[in-house]
Amino acid sequence: MVPATMLARLPVYPGYEWRVAGTDLVLVAIATAVVADVLLGVFD
Repeated sequence: MVPATMLARLPVYPGYEWRVAGTDLVLVAIATAVVADVLLGVFD
C-alpha cells in the first residue's frame, strides 16, 4: 500500500492506481492490471 502522505502528492489518473512493488512505485490500470509506469527505487 502506498503511504497516504505520498499518495496525496502523486498525480491522479482516472482508471489507474499507484501500487508498491518491492522498492518501486508502479502505476497500474485498474481494469486490466497493465503497468503504465514504474518509478524505480522509490523505497530504497
